[in-house]
Amino acid sequence: MTCGKRFELDGACGDSPEEVVEAHLSASKRPDPVAYRYTDAQAVADGVLVDTERAERPGFGPHGIGRVSRAVWDHFSDPEPGVIGPDGEEVRDIKDLLALGERIMGTPADQGGWRKGEGRGRAVICLPNEVGSLTLCFPEDL
Repeated sequence: MTCGKRFELDGACGDSPEEVVEAHLSASKRPDPVAYRYTDAQAVADGVLVDTERAERPGFGPHGIGRVSRAVWDHFSDPEPGVIGPDGEEVRDIKDLLALGERIMGTPADQGGWRKGEGRGRAVICLPNEVGSLTLCFPEDL
């Protein structure tokens, strides 16, 4: 860390995740030249984002939470021991993730469309993405 505070995100510093998100939001309003763009499709294909568009649950799906960072997915879902899905992947219990999504969608969005919440002892944010839905992630995932 270079800022001397407990939390840092892309040069935004603070003593709490909330301070960092606020500082990041303020800094993100300044236009910067784009050196490289990593698209939504690339992030889903690489496994950095998990596509939740088809989850037919409150808060998820069309125009709700359509993407979840891999870190949030892993933190808020639990493996079902010995259960393998038809795609050969392990099946995960996502009830805590679904509850978090429903809870965060019940909080008011700020003027940029961002929402903040917490679950399992971690701060999370939900923000608009390039595909017209929302992405649920940890502040450090940005």
